[in-house]
Amino acid sequence: MQSINRKRFSPVLFFLFLFLVIGFRLWLIAGIPKMILYTPHDDLYFAKAADSIIHGEWLGTTYTQMTLIKGPFYAFFLIGSFLTGLPLFFNETVFYVIGCFSLFIANKPVALLLLSPQQADGVLRKSKCVSHLKASNRRS
Repeated sequence: MQSINRKRFSPVLFFLFLFLVIGFRLWLIAGIPKMILYTPHDDLYFAKAADSIIHGEWLGTTYTQMTLIKGPFYAFFLIGSFLTGLPLFFNETVFYVIGCFSLFIANKPVALLLLSPQQADGVLRKSKCVSHLKASNRRS
């Protein structure tokens, strides 16, 4: 009986596939405009806040409850999107991909521990966080 020669998982192929999927997604949404709907407490508010910031007024001329309820981050994101000259939906997708990739990198030790405990043991031993925890447990 012949044994099946299984190739190891190639990270290069994984990241190539990942970047192809991301590129395809960005290509699909490149021509779709983001519509600002008439919702005075959401989309329209952030569009008005971004317009106010661009014209030198800090989040509008009137100080209302909306100034305190809604944070200014999305208004700043709208301004950044405007300054890049790229569509808003494209910028939102790029921001989403960066967030997913950051989460992927942050959870790499946990994924290694779950999927391959032998390999994760070496990675976790090199980790400063784990060595710091071991040192603090010895002191107690």
